[in-house]
Amino acid sequence: IQNGDAFIHTADRWRHTIKPSNGYVTPDVYRSILLDSKFTLCPLGHNPEAYRIYESCEAGSIPILINDGHFYNSHACKNAYQPFLKANAPFIWLKSWEDLGDFLESVKGNETFIQEKQSQVKKWYDSYMKDFALQFEQVLLWRFNKRMSRDLKPDQAALREEESDIHFEELLFQKFATEINNDKRIL
Repeated sequence: IQNGDAFIHTADRWRHTIKPSNGYVTPDVYRSILLDSKFTLCPLGHNPEAYRIYESCEAGSIPILINDGHFYNSHACKNAYQPFLKANAPFIWLKSWEDLGDFLESVKGNETFIQEKQSQVKKWYDSYMKDFALQFEQVLLWRFNKRMSRDLKPDQAALREEESDIHFEELLFQKFATEINNDKRIL
């Protein structure tokens, strides 16, 4: 479906080569569509936390997700939405895709709501990714320092530990690793 109000596209099956003749939208066209979209439907893929969520946030489009409790909770990737829910992601959460029409009708013509929500998504996403990158850097630094301390002679290792705040980095790593483990995610 393609008109001034909506763009919906499905491919009949996955193919290695991305081209329109295979039923795909090219990456440039896809990017253009996302940048022009107010909302992006983010259905479950192999994992509920699909790349489409991040792509829509990056483009300033508001992700619409389903969190019905039952199907989501019975998915093999349990709690995949937990980081979003915990971080108060300003997404549109529906109980079912059947609720989509009513939601869209309720916001139709309400440009103030849409613009505010898009602004919230961009601000949230920028902060979320910045925090995630900082946590990831802390893990890398902690692992690097741990490896460097192991490669030094015992007296050098003790000196190295005093010079850097390895204990702080280890606590950060443990916190980060615990969150990942609780979310059943693999770094």
